[in-house]
Amino acid sequence: MEGLVNGVRNVQIGRELEPLELSALVTRTEVVVSLTDYSPGFDWPEDPTLPESPCESGRGIFLITRLIPEVSYFRGRQSNQLILRKNRSSSSNPPSIIDLQQQVAELQKVCVSQTEELTSLTDELTVCYESLTAIFRFSEDIKRDLSGRDLVAKWLGELLMICGADWGVLRLVTEDRTQLATAGCAGLPFSLPVLPIAGFQAGQIPTEVNALNKGNDIFFDADTPFSLGSEGGINCPAGVGVSYPIFYQKQPFGVLSAGRSSEHQGLTSGQISILHTFGDFFGIQLRNLRLREEFVRGQLISRELEIAERIQRSLLPETLPRLDGYTLAGHSQNASQVGGDLYDAVSLTKDTTLIVVADVMGKGVPAALFAAVLRCAIRARPDLAEKPGKLMTWLNTNLYEDLTRAEMFATVQLVYFDSRSGECRIASAGHCPAILASTGGDILEIDIGGLPVGAVSPTEYLESFFSLEPGAVLLLYTDGVTDILNSLKVPYGLERLKKQLSLAVERGFGAQESCRELVEDLDRFREKHPPFDDVTFVLLSRKT
Repeated sequence: MEGLVNGVRNVQIGRELEPLELSALVTRTEVVVSLTDYSPGFDWPEDPTLPESPCESGRGIFLITRLIPEVSYFRGRQSNQLILRKNRSSSSNPPSIIDLQQQVAELQKVCVSQTEELTSLTDELTVCYESLTAIFRFSEDIKRDLSGRDLVAKWLGELLMICGADWGVLRLVTEDRTQLATAGCAGLPFSLPVLPIAGFQAGQIPTEVNALNKGNDIFFDADTPFSLGSEGGINCPAGVGVSYPIFYQKQPFGVLSAGRSSEHQGLTSGQISILHTFGDFFGIQLRNLRLREEFVRGQLISRELEIAERIQRSLLPETLPRLDGYTLAGHSQNASQVGGDLYDAVSLTKDTTLIVVADVMGKGVPAALFAAVLRCAIRARPDLAEKPGKLMTWLNTNLYEDLTRAEMFATVQLVYFDSRSGECRIASAGHCPAILASTGGDILEIDIGGLPVGAVSPTEYLESFFSLEPGAVLLLYTDGVTDILNSLKVPYGLERLKKQLSLAVERGFGAQESCRELVEDLDRFREKHPPFDDVTFVLLSRKT
């Protein structure tokens, strides 16, 4: 019987249906019992000893060698054979009927005991097979187009059948790690409320929260029922069961609970073990599903940002106005895919142009949206372009409410330029001072103050006048230019910017050459480190 149990328990995969072969040869002088099984086999010990604990393996080998004089064990690749040989008593007196009846009774007891053990092993193997099959099915479900809640409801239904439970619920920790939200339930006629993980008084902690906090199984029965806490407001079904906490990479992920009605016995150790296996499986698969959804969502956001970047690029002028005796160039580089910087050059007449440089507070999509709104608003009032101060006042009046509601503002610089006279009219709303470099080496900062658009309303903006002499260069820029940092965290600064502009004038560069030289100097300074702020500037140069 020990050999039979070993053969059933350790049968090789694929040979479960092949019957064990047991034979007995009885002669007048000896009894020979032979057992053939299909387990992987083992090495027969030379001197078997009795294990310290009755549950340890090796007990059967010890008993066999102590009771049977001659034992042979042959281990093969496909099967194994155990042969027991014992001489019969030479006594001429046969055993009495009473002795035989006692021996039969003892054998019957042994057979009943071993049959019960074999039945238990068979049931356990059946449950393991069903569990393994279910896990394979669940893995295939992940590939299908099902929502997380649909998957969990399907999985819980099969788990309850395998474990023989009446109801089950799976709750997951929310992303902010403050609550337990229901991912799915089966066998319950109601939905469970969201549970906070903390803030309960002693004696009122819900069963699931208690399991998560302790990191161990929490069993419930009639004396300690399944609880949702004092604020649950739902009478949970009476019965017996367990709540199992699920952890992912040592972080709490959720709680799986299963129970039976009160008239049934509690879950067996084997069923609880299956519950643990399925709980861990649910945790891994749902975490992977969540990561996959986050990846897809990230891909969609990335795609939308690419579209937003193309749209924003399309708002920048493809070509700048051609002005007799002057050259005009612009450059813009976002710190991220989209940004809040803007430059524009609006041709008003053959000889007049409105030059715009603006910086909306912040980065990303919100700043880009307001930059687009700002551009459209400026282009909507060409009639005010000749008076940039009035245009700036109009912008602030019309955009103040929207910018305030979004808690944003924008610095703006407007220059109305007349190429016939070389005269510039400038208005500024909290923007960086314009820089005018002349051929005599003079560098002039043009800063007339003014609050950012969206800061205060109503606000009147002033104008300033100056002229471009032959060979002079005018630079309008955002603070991202001077704020660029090198590897030592030193900013590019205004003085280096002035020096670069003065060098361009000294060499007689036009706007395009000056723009190229400034971009290259900025790149050399930051040593290939990406800018942390948007970089935008416009250059206007008068030919000598």
